[in-house]
Amino acid sequence: MRASEFVGVYSHADAAANEISQLTSSGCGVTALLGVLVALRMVDVSSAIALNWKNCILRQRDLESPLPDYLLSRSIAGCTAQELLQSMDILVRDNGLRAVERHFMSYEAIKRSHSSISRFISEQLRNKLCVVATLNLQLLGNDAWHHQLVYGVDECSGDIHCMNPISCYSEEQFKSFLSTPSCLLVRRQDVLDRIKRTGGSMDIYQQSSWIAFRVQEQIDVLEQGDQCRLSHIVIPANYVGGLCMFSISELSGCG
Repeated sequence: MRASEFVGVYSHADAAANEISQLTSSGCGVTALLGVLVALRMVDVSSAIALNWKNCILRQRDLESPLPDYLLSRSIAGCTAQELLQSMDILVRDNGLRAVERHFMSYEAIKRSHSSISRFISEQLRNKLCVVATLNLQLLGNDAWHHQLVYGVDECSGDIHCMNPISCYSEEQFKSFLSTPSCLLVRRQDVLDRIKRTGGSMDIYQQSSWIAFRVQEQIDVLEQGDQCRLSHIVIPANYVGGLCMFSISELSGCG
């Protein structure tokens, strides 16, 4: 591959050497942020892993709770893209680092002005920005949305290369991950395992977004047992597909 065909914050070899693997359950957001700090050359990998990130926004799945509380925890687990921006400020503050400029663009906003998502990302990378994508990887059979640091773009093929894990997506795949509705598929067995637990607030099913997804009706269908062919139920989720962009602030010093 000629150098002119690939633009990125890393070569493929350097991406493998600098990758930070998932720090904790539902922790893809903070993992991506530490990756940004490394890519911006603010810290090295070992220093990044040692940073204080305990105050970053990171919500866990409530695995032991009754069904309504479990489903609510699933719909908000981890963090949103907008919360990534807040968490970057927290990382900077808590670790005495130089300020980082950051902003988010939803896929809907990007596609109004750019016909190619790979070309848009390559422009950001050429301008020395780091890009974190919020992707619905349930389309690959995964169990959740995911935040990934984009380390490069092949400008000939349009392939987009990400970290945690090291991945290569075609432009069409990447667009599909960004453009899905804000919803989450919850596996049938995860529902059935909790459906008989007592307690929990049923009020969540009466919220407008949950009514729109007919969540209570889906659960009622699952309770029919073997006659039900649903493999998942669909619930609303906080996540919006899009890109967070980060760069070192030219206006601020430390902290």
